[in-house]
Amino acid sequence: MPQMHTFGAVNINQGICGFTSTLYAVYANRPGLHTSLDKASAHARTRLMAEIKTFLVMLRALGKQSMLDEIQTLTRSFAGYEAWTPETFITQVNGVARPEGVPVPDVDFSIAMPPGPLMEYLKICWDFNPVLETSLHENGGNIILGLTRTGGPKNAFGNLAHYVYKTPAGKIQSWGQDFDSIAHVNKVKKRNYSIISRIKIA
Repeated sequence: MPQMHTFGAVNINQGICGFTSTLYAVYANRPGLHTSLDKASAHARTRLMAEIKTFLVMLRALGKQSMLDEIQTLTRSFAGYEAWTPETFITQVNGVARPEGVPVPDVDFSIAMPPGPLMEYLKICWDFNPVLETSLHENGGNIILGLTRTGGPKNAFGNLAHYVYKTPAGKIQSWGQDFDSIAHVNKVKKRNYSIISRIKIA
């Protein structure tokens, strides 16, 4: 699935794992969207910027201020983002908009998604009915796993640090790569991730 991995690879330099994990899930569960996603992968970075901005604007229009507040709180728990707000994010994305074919300036559009807003994104933008499971384990597939790690951010969401998607076949996808397990992720990335949430795709 090289085209979809183009979206995932954007997460190497941008903290957007909630969105890239969702797009991995979309690719696995919505075969009818493969063609449009494959075409969009040629402009993965700008597509993701627009996608995130659209979701924030939708939350505002729907009056879901508490979710915007949660996103702000979690994003601010990461070093270097202590002053982050949805408004500054939207302004920044608007400021780099360019006509088609004109390169977009290299800006940071990182954003951290708590489980609640991530599930809302799955619902209103992709028509999924996600289930937040209470049992924390690595078994099964077609799930978005929330991970914490040693030395990661301290926050009220279980010290959430990253999301990955686990396919129905059991492969873990993130950063444009496939992994066999969380242990494999830890070995390759030299991290110490452990699971703190499971969002089942339905």
